[in-house]
Amino acid sequence: MYDIFAKKIIWREDLSLQEVENTKELNAKFQHLLQKTAASDTEKRAKLDYIIQKTKTDYQEGLKSLAASKQFSEFGLQIETPEVPFYFDSGSYQIQISVPLRNQSSGRLTGVFDVSALAALHKQLLKDIVLEAALAVLVSFVLILIVTQRLVSPIKRLSKHMSVDVESIRTDEIRERYRRDEIGDLARSFIVLISEIRSQVSDLREKSNTDSLSGLGSRHKYSRQAEPSLEHAVLTGSNFALLICDIDNFKAFNDKYGHAAGDSVIKEVGQSMLRVLDYGDKCYRIGGEEFVILLEDYINDDHIIKADKIRQAIEDLGIEHPGNTLHGIVSISVGMCFIEPGDFNAENIVFTQLYSEMFNIADQQLYLAKSLGRNKSLSLKFNPAKK
Repeated sequence: MYDIFAKKIIWREDLSLQEVENTKELNAKFQHLLQKTAASDTEKRAKLDYIIQKTKTDYQEGLKSLAASKQFSEFGLQIETPEVPFYFDSGSYQIQISVPLRNQSSGRLTGVFDVSALAALHKQLLKDIVLEAALAVLVSFVLILIVTQRLVSPIKRLSKHMSVDVESIRTDEIRERYRRDEIGDLARSFIVLISEIRSQVSDLREKSNTDSLSGLGSRHKYSRQAEPSLEHAVLTGSNFALLICDIDNFKAFNDKYGHAAGDSVIKEVGQSMLRVLDYGDKCYRIGGEEFVILLEDYINDDHIIKADKIRQAIEDLGIEHPGNTLHGIVSISVGMCFIEPGDFNAENIVFTQLYSEMFNIADQQLYLAKSLGRNKSLSLKFNPAKK
């Protein structure tokens, strides 16, 4: 059977030309018998008529099968075994189906169907699928772009702000704070947190920079400012003096009056130093009863005069100190080392080494002052030639 132009043609594949001719001869034989049969024998004549019509029909159908078999032989049936009753030819879009006949002579009925119309449908389906897939990819890309622009990029910018030092963050550059969504809430909370951290850092820095007992600069502040102060003086051609001050026999004072009284003395000594010093002078308590003063950009012998003023100011406090023999009151000894402009070629200076050498000289002058009876101020200019 072949489905073409809405017509169905059925033929026998196993029919030969000889069989068709035999059917024709058989029809002629029965016609001859009909002619010899008496008209009165109606029953026999009726049977012969039926056989004649049947053989005639078989003959005509045989001719049609032979013609159809010849006409459609180019399709070539591909069904080889009954276990696989169908075959699809993707090249010509044909479906071949073979089914067994349920009659006494058995046999099989094979049909060839033209499904080329499905090819257009198949192509259209593929086109629609590709188009929809491309549209889905485009929509996904747009959504990803929107999500990136609205969510990922702002979070990355916030993360960039968070990755730098708190002091370096420019809160006015955090644009996300104007948003009215969760990211905006996060940005505003971040800005508040930055403000609180900066405040705490400022408090901690102030506490770390200030000696809580004396009110002077702390040892931490001293360690950060000492060498840079020397370097600045040398590079700008300014005078520079390093003073080390030490309360005389302070241990004996603590042993007699206790540490609370000793703390009070340290505080009064520190405040007395500040009253003598000028703006720009730096004063630190570097430990126990020991103090360091850095003087810069003074003129003439102001460093020597100022050191003696400090010593005198402490003496004028008149704090009783029996353990400080020869004087009977709280006093300090001062050792100083100083430099003058033009003493050095700045290009050849290792400032860490220079400051260390100046500190050692000032320390030696301090102990010399103590050995000479305390409550004295001694100074010595740094001589590069004696290094």
